[in-house]
Amino acid sequence: MDESTESGGDMDESTESGDSYPSEAVELVIPYGTAGGYNAYTRLVGQYLGDVLGAPEIVYNNIVGAGGRVATNQVFNADPDGHTMMLMNGDNVSLQEVLYDLEFEPLEMTYFPQVTQESALFGIAPDAGIETWDDFVNGVQNDELKFGSESPTSSGVIAPILAGANAGRYEPSAIIDNFVQYPTKNEMIAGVRRGNINVIASSYSSVLPFVESGDLDPFLVTPAD
Repeated sequence: MDESTESGGDMDESTESGDSYPSEAVELVIPYGTAGGYNAYTRLVGQYLGDVLGAPEIVYNNIVGAGGRVATNQVFNADPDGHTMMLMNGDNVSLQEVLYDLEFEPLEMTYFPQVTQESALFGIAPDAGIETWDDFVNGVQNDELKFGSESPTSSGVIAPILAGANAGRYEPSAIIDNFVQYPTKNEMIAGVRRGNINVIASSYSSVLPFVESGDLDPFLVTPAD
């Protein structure tokens, strides 16, 4: 066995000279737009990550597209540099493994501890007339409810489908065609105001500001687990 193998492999020159890691800016990739929970999570975590690592700078990079697949594919296929990280929506990626032929392999990525696990909050337009679960089910079955979402695999799609499937009150096929896709939550709220949609189901922190503003009424909160 040669010396490099016994010592665990060749050491980087910066490590041998005592230089600290990281030696350059850390890039945190956000696989969604600048509105919404994951953007907020990444920028909040980045502050503490920078302090813990002693990073000279934290650079945030929002890469939008295909429900997070564009950003994830870019990060997965980038040359490993030890300075590029991404906050990933684990549930979303797991679902996409089933739905799509991914260009990246999630199990081959290096993971850090989970940052958060959050409930989904259903917000409904105040004029929709939905007050009870029966009202909601009837609205779904009668095609009276239109759901806003940011991608076909966002929590805005997943949460209403699972709510019906778990309750046994309606099938996913009853609402799958009643989703209207928007680039951001703010544009969804504009859709609510115009009457194009009347339900937004997303992470609690993403929907709460619109409940507090009076644009939506709170209706249902799912368990975080």
